[in-house]
Amino acid sequence: MPLCLRRVDWPVAQLLPCLRDCRPWVDEPLLASLDSGSEVEVLRAIELLKGLRIAPGLPFQQSLLAQAAPALLAESLLLADQPALLVQVRSFLSHSDNRVRAAAAEALARIGDASDLNTLTAMLGDLSWRVRNAAARAILVLPGGGEQSLHEAGERCGDRYGRNMAQHVLAERAMAVADY
Repeated sequence: MPLCLRRVDWPVAQLLPCLRDCRPWVDEPLLASLDSGSEVEVLRAIELLKGLRIAPGLPFQQSLLAQAAPALLAESLLLADQPALLVQVRSFLSHSDNRVRAAAAEALARIGDASDLNTLTAMLGDLSWRVRNAAARAILVLPGGGEQSLHEAGERCGDRYGRNMAQHVLAERAMAVADY
């Protein structure tokens, strides 16, 4: 596993089929690699975890969210799926890096509740399209949210880009429903 993580010339997309055939023997070494290694190695380990659909437990997720590097933190937030991490995830909604704010909004879509709707509505006015998009998508799936909530949030948004993003996400949703 350490060699797979160090060799950046080995594309993750090509490693995944090989490692899938080795499951569950790769799970433990892959999770252990989260605690050691360089930022690049930990980022590759997270990519492999996501690709193999290995859900790290709460202690691993907590240690990942303690990272300082924005790129590593943003990827770590994409793994957050434990309600016990809710306070920590909410603290990243105002991070200076837009990747972290967007990933925190995506994490809220998985573990948030109706009390997060106002915060996500305010995030529709964020300067970053990535954050606006993640916030709009989270509003759709949160308890108490949905299409009507996103429509209303878009109408209340004082930022034209936020309104456009709400309309865009609603249009995508309508197209996806129409395809079924």
